[in-house]
Amino acid sequence: MKKITLYVVMLLMSISGFSQVENFDNPGVVAPVTPGPWVLPDTGTWHIFDNGVGPLADWTLNPQDTYPAYSGTKAAYINRTNIGIGNTSEDFLVTPLLTVEANQQFRFFTRTTIAGQSTPNSTIYQIRSAPGTSDPTLPGSFTTIVAQWTENELNAQFDQYEEKVLNITDAPGTQNYYAFVRVYTQPAQAPGGDRWLVDDFKFVSQCLDVTNITAACLSDSTVLSWQNPGGATQWAVHVVPEGETFDPSVGTPIIANTNTNFEVTQVTQPTAGPFLPLTEYTFYVQAICANNSSLWVASEPCTTQAAPPECGGNYVDSGGVNGDYGSSENITTTICPEVAGEIVTVTFTAFNTEANWDGIYVYDGNSTAAPQIPSTNGVGNGPMTIPGAYWGTNIPGPFTSSSPDGCLTFVFKSDTSGVRPGFESTITCGPPPACPKPGLLTATEINPQDVTINWSNLGPATNWEILVLPAGSPAPADTATGVSGSAPFTIENLGSSTCYAIYVRSDCSSTGNGVSTWAGPLAVCTPALPPVCGGNYVDIGGPNAPYNPNMNEIVTICPETPGDVVTVQFTAFETEANWDGIYVFNGMTTASPQIPSTNGTGNGGLNALAGAFWGNVIPEDFTSTSPDGCLTFQFISDGGGQQAGFIANVICAPPAPCPKPTAIAVQSTTSNSAVITWTNNGPADAWEVIAVSCGSPAPAANAVGQTGPSPLTYTGLDADTCYDFYVRANCASSNNGVSDWAGPRTGTTQVAPPECGGQFVDLGGAEGNYPPNASSITTICPENAGDVVTVHFTFLETEDNYDGFYVYNGNSITAPLIPSANGPGNTGNLSTPGAYWGTTTPDDFQSSSPDGCLTFQFFSDGSVQEGGWIADVICSPPPACPKPTALTVTTPTSDSVTLAWTSSGPGDSWDIIAVPCGSPAPAADAVPTQAGVTGNPYVLENLDPDTCYDFYVRANCTSSGNGFSGWTGPRSLTTQIAPPECGGQFTDLGGANGNYPNSADSTITICADNPGEILTVTFLSFDTEVNFDGTSGWDGLYVYDGDSINDPQISSGNGPGFVPGGVAGSFWGTTIPGPFESTSGDGCLTFRFRSDGSGQRAGWVANVQCAPPPPCPKPSALAATNITLLNANLTWNQPANPEGFIANQWEILVVQPGTPEPTTGGIPTSGNSYL
Repeated sequence: MKKITLYVVMLLMSISGFSQVENFDNPGVVAPVTPGPWVLPDTGTWHIFDNGVGPLADWTLNPQDTYPAYSGTKAAYINRTNIGIGNTSEDFLVTPLLTVEANQQFRFFTRTTIAGQSTPNSTIYQIRSAPGTSDPTLPGSFTTIVAQWTENELNAQFDQYEEKVLNITDAPGTQNYYAFVRVYTQPAQAPGGDRWLVDDFKFVSQCLDVTNITAACLSDSTVLSWQNPGGATQWAVHVVPEGETFDPSVGTPIIANTNTNFEVTQVTQPTAGPFLPLTEYTFYVQAICANNSSLWVASEPCTTQAAPPECGGNYVDSGGVNGDYGSSENITTTICPEVAGEIVTVTFTAFNTEANWDGIYVYDGNSTAAPQIPSTNGVGNGPMTIPGAYWGTNIPGPFTSSSPDGCLTFVFKSDTSGVRPGFESTITCGPPPACPKPGLLTATEINPQDVTINWSNLGPATNWEILVLPAGSPAPADTATGVSGSAPFTIENLGSSTCYAIYVRSDCSSTGNGVSTWAGPLAVCTPALPPVCGGNYVDIGGPNAPYNPNMNEIVTICPETPGDVVTVQFTAFETEANWDGIYVFNGMTTASPQIPSTNGTGNGGLNALAGAFWGNVIPEDFTSTSPDGCLTFQFISDGGGQQAGFIANVICAPPAPCPKPTAIAVQSTTSNSAVITWTNNGPADAWEVIAVSCGSPAPAANAVGQTGPSPLTYTGLDADTCYDFYVRANCASSNNGVSDWAGPRTGTTQVAPPECGGQFVDLGGAEGNYPPNASSITTICPENAGDVVTVHFTFLETEDNYDGFYVYNGNSITAPLIPSANGPGNTGNLSTPGAYWGTTTPDDFQSSSPDGCLTFQFFSDGSVQEGGWIADVICSPPPACPKPTALTVTTPTSDSVTLAWTSSGPGDSWDIIAVPCGSPAPAADAVPTQAGVTGNPYVLENLDPDTCYDFYVRANCTSSGNGFSGWTGPRSLTTQIAPPECGGQFTDLGGANGNYPNSADSTITICADNPGEILTVTFLSFDTEVNFDGTSGWDGLYVYDGDSINDPQISSGNGPGFVPGGVAGSFWGTTIPGPFESTSGDGCLTFRFRSDGSGQRAGWVANVQCAPPPPCPKPSALAATNITLLNANLTWNQPANPEGFIANQWEILVVQPGTPEPTTGGIPTSGNSYL
């Protein structure tokens, strides 16, 4: 068989420099003669010209005494001039020809000379570009504006140089000229505008930011590591305590010459000094390159470990800084001063134990026989059998010993379950105060509006000060003052149903010993008043006790003054989620319209009606809009799990002209955004949303938020951060002003990078869809050296062929790919085979890289976002017998498939199991379908035709004493229908009368019965899915001249269209293809059909015929190339005749498209290439 040979012509390209650095300070740099070329010794020939307007000023060197350079003494400079009113000048300073590299940047330092704008927007500063093939001396060549600035925008301080950094987006290898262009339009008779100075120009590759900073914090040092994608060999490091603002210009950075296990022993900002234990720090790292530096990249905050429980150390729970305490603990810790006569003070900085079940008892001395320093808690549950333990999340203390030995003793107890992060504290030792603070501060009587307290005197005090603050207030300063009194003391005029923090200090001034520190806080909550205007709505248990079980209580609150409306403002809320909750109705009965939450139906008594409020999120204020001004509340609880309940203030007032929104909800979050919804209740036609850190005060009336209707996507948030969201209505269009802020509603953004023991989720989070046009890279590494990462997907839903992720076996996308069986997708970002998409959860991914890491790269297109994925991240030592990876099942026949996999351990043989699709995964002792396989790939035979199988493979490492691996799989594939035979019919998978299925990938090989016969497949009907205009297909049939899809393709000439896999040449639509005649030596044809996820059609019916070959076979693979208006180059293949000879003459006939096959002769030729 003959085949044509094509000629290839190579295009030669000119070569120019890449990195360019010009600081204008070479001794050979002299002022240019303008306009014209300006030869600079370091970078070559620049060009200076203008548009012919105002030629009295052109680019030159700066007057050094008046306008100094940024570095050295010389800079490029252009003066201002009078060009006449209404005229516009353009002055060009053009670089030499520059070639773009990957991550190219255009950088320079710049300033102006006049404060403020000389005349608003009269001077524009531009960077333009022109193709390398254009004339760099003509203004018209520079048609692309890369960046531009007004006088005010160019730099923050007009007489201070500022670096401009422009990222060049042209493809690497592109050649351009770049021009600094000052554009000035004179608005008046007098000259205006401003000058321009440019210095230290650099055309260099970006110094890439470091990634994946990890910090291992000890008590007095930290070990840092980071990824180095840009190849830098030196880095700068700043260490900043959490809460301090990072300023690169403050302090001296630490220089690192390694990016692995670099030890840092001091803080650099705001002042240099040592690390402190139990302190959170953030580490900032900058790569240092030859001509530039990267941006500063911040680590996740890291908290230093605790010092021992001694003077100057820390008292922490058994789990340490980063872990939980254990269950069933009973640990006694006694802390005594090292110097006789001193006393111990323990100040807690964090506290979180399981309320009522796990807590700390505190004793004023060196044993548990010393007097107890009790809390106000009673007896708890489990091991908390003695009153006075401290538990929950309120930070207790500080505790200062008043014992003669100066010691404190702590006993921590926990029950058998429900552990928490525990506690942290600092220990200080010093001489006892001359005026000790009071001890045993207690409340002896609590009424709705007054409280009586008592305390013990531990020193020479003769008077005391009492200070009452709202609960949660900061501890009072030494300068704070209270009212004078003595024990017992009654505090009057308190608010009902309100919690307070009470402090008392001793006054020893009568003995010349001053005053003590404040003792407290003593937490006191007053009981409620009735639920009327000015009163409280409180659960039946009151402010300090849980509500009752099995409640169904209805409370209606109405205003006392006609025309007023009731507002109920909750200040505390805690009910058993899904079981105990409040329904709210806008009127005086439960038949009034409901004001619902976003909750669905609950359990127990909450299962009949959706919209109850439950849990521990305080609902927004409820204001009646009913004509009667009333609100009705129905509280329902089940028989167990009672919680603290709720407290609310009742306010009666005239209705607001612009009512607040209600039903605010945080619908979903990502790592940097949240979707907020609400219900409008008045004439508003605009709304504002604002986000503040959780626990911050409500926004002021003049605060400004992001505007838009519900739902609103609030952007610009930080990852893994708790926010309070507020919404207000804007009724200005009806002259009713704005409402008060409604809220807060709390939401937490997602964690940015996944970690060991956590979850890896898509960019939309666990509850939302991923965004369009996403491009993200996530690297997950183990925390412990030697461990490996395993990622176990529990959910996957992405758009087939358009949205998917690649998996790499290492810490970057340059690591080896762990491919799927998928071919290329339908977008450029997914053009590499091996991405994962769809709804089938993939096998576990386990790193076999020396670094133990896995890297995921995700791409989505601009439409059809799906639920994404949720995966568990597991870090553990590598298995002794690792599972095979990259399992693929391909090349199905009617009774066999080909399996291939990657071995990543000592296995020297493998077991294979094939089970019907949907069967449970095989157990460890399952009997293999084929055991002891030594070949890879392996053809598994004796399967049933037209049957869907799940395939699994495991490694056998018994020869090395390491047993078997787990099963890898499933990979699903359906065997082909029994192939059609000569004289029969070939139909799609749906048969002659049905449609083919979605997501099909079927391969059928048809061969002649007898050697030497010619197989012909003639289609009688054909119908597969195409787009609206028929130009691109979604479902296509590929044809190959031989017994596999690796043989030469008989192409349709179609592009890849939207057919899964992205391979060109399939047949689609309703035009009947063929007939197809095998010219292969094996007498076979192979058909592969692929369909997308929707839009099935009738498919096809074709006749299969086998016959002896003709004495003179017809040519095949006819192609036309080099087509012009009048000519085309024709080529073809010529099969041999049955005797083995090849024809040496042909006839060519050219007819109009659509003309039937000719029956007459054509133009004779003796070559199989004809022009």
